[in-house]
Amino acid sequence: MNATVLTFDRLQPGMLVGHRHDRIEPTALTMWRTIYGGSGDLAVPAGFAAVLVMRAYLAIVSPRPPGNIHRALDVRAHHPLAVDLPLQSAVACTDKQIRNGRRYVQFTVTIHAPEGQLCVDGDIDMIWAA
Repeated sequence: MNATVLTFDRLQPGMLVGHRHDRIEPTALTMWRTIYGGSGDLAVPAGFAAVLVMRAYLAIVSPRPPGNIHRALDVRAHHPLAVDLPLQSAVACTDKQIRNGRRYVQFTVTIHAPEGQLCVDGDIDMIWAA
């Protein structure tokens, strides 16, 4: 695949960058618990929402220029998550600006359940390299 790199000039506020289908696999939850602890049941901890937001960003906002710096992440969980629940993730560019010679870009990630309810959303602030 020879996709065009998402440069600062190509990103526009209000632009839907893309979307994808996702789900929480039991193995991902097991790996989470290896790091953070927790019971062996299939209940999904609220903190796992950050994994979903970053996974959506990395899969959708691609290819990215090398050298971007992750500045901030704000994640909000709205609805309980479950293993194998089909999820629809979308990423939009919500803001961009140049300050002190640096390119700042903000993305918003939204993750919905099949019935349309918002499960998770988050804002990712980046310093964009090119």
